[in-house]
Amino acid sequence: MSSHPRSYRAAFLAVLGALACTEQSSLILAPSGPDAGPRPATSASVDERQSAAQTLARDIALAMNDAAIRAHVRNAMRESRATDHKLILQDFVRTRHGTDFVRAIAAASGTTDDAVLARVDRLPVMDFYVPFRSHRLAWKGSPDLLVAASFQPDAPELSSFALDGSIQALRLSNGNPARTLLILHPAEPKNLRPSVGQVDDGETIQSPDDDGVIIMAYPPPPDDGGGGGGGSTAPPGLYVTQFYSPRGDGWWGSLEMEFRSRGFEGYPTYQGGVWHSTAWCNKYTGVATLEPGQSYTNLLISVGPGITSVAAVRCNGESYPYGYVMELFESDGGFNGPGDDFGRRFFVGGGLPFGAMVGQQQSYYSQGGTPQNGEFSANVTLQYR
Repeated sequence: MSSHPRSYRAAFLAVLGALACTEQSSLILAPSGPDAGPRPATSASVDERQSAAQTLARDIALAMNDAAIRAHVRNAMRESRATDHKLILQDFVRTRHGTDFVRAIAAASGTTDDAVLARVDRLPVMDFYVPFRSHRLAWKGSPDLLVAASFQPDAPELSSFALDGSIQALRLSNGNPARTLLILHPAEPKNLRPSVGQVDDGETIQSPDDDGVIIMAYPPPPDDGGGGGGGSTAPPGLYVTQFYSPRGDGWWGSLEMEFRSRGFEGYPTYQGGVWHSTAWCNKYTGVATLEPGQSYTNLLISVGPGITSVAAVRCNGESYPYGYVMELFESDGGFNGPGDDFGRRFFVGGGLPFGAMVGQQQSYYSQGGTPQNGEFSANVTLQYR
């Protein structure tokens, strides 16, 4: 079996270092190589790759009819430092747990190990994991398992495979499936789980005490080297301290939220489905992995290091009025576009989506930012520290 140029764990650390020097606020952890990474494609090629991913999902389901293979997958996911205990499929198949996994897929599909690796490498970079927290907390490697491939997180229906290869149709409107769902989908941005609460040994993918909020920020806050800060050591600036969203990420589980701080000059207007102003300028982006439907009240996500007055935020100083805007996006990794727009609030006088104030909970709506022309997305509170 061919070797891979780097381990998936080492790659996560590389992502952390890249945050300090990249101009991209969303990063996808990916293996290297000529076929690696999400690639621009026609709809036909996307359909072809989705079909290939579905065929692979079926073969994975057949391979996981073996209790030893299920144990390998569970253990690898438990050991993963990534949010939601995700694995990168292209890296996992070249690890110690992945060797027997590939061999079992080859046996199930009547091919060779190298043929399986070639199939995997022809796909976009894929996340491989159990997307729903309740499943991660409960599944112990039993055969009550479904495997699926998804290229559209909000698809109303999903074709999954039982371990005998039979197709099991799932409906998003029915909520989490009764059986544990193992999914493949194009990779999303991901962060490192905190070390607090991590337990190497256990029967499930995730332990109840391994449930910390995952926070990163781009660029790293001054003086502390990165992350969302914590406690009394947080540097002065603007922080998200509260978050709630009823919107989920469909079959892909948690919300990979981006909190984008921007300045504006000239009164913003919403025309033709686009926000316009004389000038926009990016200030900062905080990133966190959060569960839909869960109310967070003790966050400390840095979104504006050094910002102590939103009224003083400017771009080039040539237009009036000027001020600060917070934009919310849920990132899907770029494969399905720039992500889901959760809305924005302007910290300048006026009605929704204007009139936002630091220290008070603010409601966010997509599109034009009001209940009349947008969907309720989230409640967020910003505070100075």
